[in-house]
Amino acid sequence: MLDIATQGRTEEEVKGNMVDLIEEYMEDPDTQKPDWYGQPGCQNIRKFPFLF
Repeated sequence: MLDIATQGRTEEEVKGNMVDLIEEYMEDPDTQKPDWYGQPGCQNIRKFPFLF
């Protein structure tokens, strides 16, 4: 999946694909979430500065 997400014509497109992949992962009720995910401010990955 990571290989598919990193495909893109521009850096912005690749970052957007990665964000979409992470959001899809986090929304899946069957996947284990990291410990930090439940903390305030950590559920909206689009606000993470290292992605943009």
